[in-house]
Amino acid sequence: MKDRLTQALILLVGLINVIPVIGALSASMIQSLYHIDISDPNLVILMRHRAILFGILGGYILFSLIRRDEQKRALFVGLISMVSFAGIALMEASLNAKLSMVLTIDYVGIGAAAVALLLLRSKPQTAPS
Repeated sequence: MKDRLTQALILLVGLINVIPVIGALSASMIQSLYHIDISDPNLVILMRHRAILFGILGGYILFSLIRRDEQKRALFVGLISMVSFAGIALMEASLNAKLSMVLTIDYVGIGAAAVALLLLRSKPQTAPS
């Protein structure tokens, strides 16, 4: 039961982090996801690269479902990413509705990652196969 819950939480955190990779497809996709104006081509490059980094991070977290010895590391990196976004977002005066939703989703991810890490802490890591 505890193992199933842990795996479900890791899946949730992985999906939260991997979904933004669709922003790498185009500037219009990023604008749709976050409801922001990114007409500057340099900002488009940065945001698309950011989307790819999310794909890598989310992919690593999902990969840890197979390689259980990577779960603590993957969750910790995901947790750092989500907490840093939340911290930056909270320092700003106002967020648009889409970014507020992203922040709320990250709060869910932070909670899921924290609970999964606590559950993993209470059992030994499985050796890689």
